[in-house]
Amino acid sequence: AGEDLQSLEMNALDTPKVLLCRRCDGSVRRFLSVPYDRSGGKYPLPAKVLYRTKDNKIHEQNLNTQLTVLTRNFPTQRITMKSSTASTMNRTKTLHAEKLYVQSKLQSSAPKPLWKGNWIIPVKGQSTSSYGRKRYVNGKWWGQHSGADIRAATGTPVHASNSGRVVLSEYLPALRGNCIIIDHGCNIFSVYMHLSKRLVKVGDVIKKNQLIGKVGHTGFVTGPHLHWTIRVGWEACDPFRLAKRGWAGEGPGGACGWKAGHVRPRCRTAGRVPALSGLAVARLGLSGPGRSPGHRADHRAFLAGGGGGPAKVRS
Repeated sequence: AGEDLQSLEMNALDTPKVLLCRRCDGSVRRFLSVPYDRSGGKYPLPAKVLYRTKDNKIHEQNLNTQLTVLTRNFPTQRITMKSSTASTMNRTKTLHAEKLYVQSKLQSSAPKPLWKGNWIIPVKGQSTSSYGRKRYVNGKWWGQHSGADIRAATGTPVHASNSGRVVLSEYLPALRGNCIIIDHGCNIFSVYMHLSKRLVKVGDVIKKNQLIGKVGHTGFVTGPHLHWTIRVGWEACDPFRLAKRGWAGEGPGGACGWKAGHVRPRCRTAGRVPALSGLAVARLGLSGPGRSPGHRADHRAFLAGGGGGPAKVRS
């Protein structure tokens, strides 16, 4: 004991730089999401750790944790729409520019959790298209669904899934229409698309269940609904499973331990990761100068299962 963590760098799956979030007890957390199009198999989770020992020396250690992803099969959805509406699919440069713009809003996140307690479904309605569904529009491949569609009448209130800070609130004409993005800290964001009204602005601090907008049919849609996505960085994960199972981590103002209402993962050498959220743990064990034999530091990576469904982490 007595080591002081200086930095922890990790590249994981399609995320080139995983955000480090410190807890008040000195340990750190990193949240990851498994891409929905990732095949089952074993994937490395390399990390580089810099830590300071009692003698004030800085040490570097490279660590490797292995992630075993199990294949998750998604259903296929075939959508029929007017040719004039479907023509949006051919505006590839415009769509790509909008995507890059949205991605730019996800580059910076609060270094600590802004969310608190369980996550909620933001609108009352009927689920019409689930996360990961393979979609064809008028017989043409469109891609896999990054979130959940909830059908509701235009004007139905939309509430924040959890507390955070607004990082985007504007009309995006190519695909998303009226769109709001909330940063929940630790590289976790919620996205609300196709709104008829936006009731918050960039920089607003939002409470869980706060009214933020109203259902609409703006952007690339066939009718009024809310497209709701939870992203870890840019990678999407299943929002309904998050609302059902909770997220492993503490909200603001709490003790360093696990908060009530959260799913506490079992920290084992091979821990099972639920298909989305409860998020089992990969412990990154440190050894070397200044460390007692067998000591395992509490530098953990929480894994949000996406495409791979249930997964296992091995350290």
